[in-house]
Amino acid sequence: MSLSLPRKLLLGVAGLAAAGALVLPQPAQARVFFGFGLGVPVYVGPHYYRPYYPYYVPGPVYYAPPPLGYSCNAGGYVCPLHHARPVDAGCVCPTYGGGRVGGYVQ
Repeated sequence: MSLSLPRKLLLGVAGLAAAGALVLPQPAQARVFFGFGLGVPVYVGPHYYRPYYPYYVPGPVYYAPPPLGYSCNAGGYVCPLHHARPVDAGCVCPTYGGGRVGGYVQ
């Protein structure tokens, strides 16, 4: 059973309208209505109140980078560092026998 051209057109337009309603969602709109029995709604919108506590604005923060060291002191071994590192950070020096000894940046 085939449909006539006007019915196909009507179904096509109805399908496009339904698809358009699904594709374009609207954001939620919260509203409160109160009626007084007169058939006239009264809109009571959201009220925003200022906070009752004072705002605390912290002072400026000054950051000074730590002093940098260029050598590693590992007890009996002192070796240069390839990149400067913060003083008193951990580091490692190679030993003459091929081992490694831990120390601190100076």
